[in-house]
Amino acid sequence: MGKEDIAVNTIIGKGASFDGLLEITGGLRVDGTLKGKIHNADIIFVGPSGTLEADVEAKECIVGGVVKGNIKAPDKVELQAKSQVEGDIITYSLVVEQGAIFHSNCQMKKQNAQAGGHPASKPLPHTTSGFAKEDTLLSPQKTKA
Repeated sequence: MGKEDIAVNTIIGKGASFDGLLEITGGLRVDGTLKGKIHNADIIFVGPSGTLEADVEAKECIVGGVVKGNIKAPDKVELQAKSQVEGDIITYSLVVEQGAIFHSNCQMKKQNAQAGGHPASKPLPHTTSGFAKEDTLLSPQKTKA
């Protein structure tokens, strides 16, 4: 899902505030203050002046401001350089730019495991010690002629 594919149809502008449960379809941009819970959003953008004191459920979350709350975004969470996050994150893909402040626990959940999913979601071969076998990771693939 690309950012250009989703319309931001709900905006909490700079200087505005909202307190409560917000259930939306489509995209949300927060440049003001939002407190409470957010459900069912496709994408949430927290701008540099935005403050989100909420638990978030969205497909994707991009943070440039402050988030105090848990983020559950199965597709992706992106923490931009000046962002601050305090709360747990559950996502498949986490991007943290240099300068982001991140006081959280993060769980990286597999996506589409039944369909094969992303190549990184496949486990590496392990020894009984729990570490990947060195020859599997460093040896070139042998092919049949």
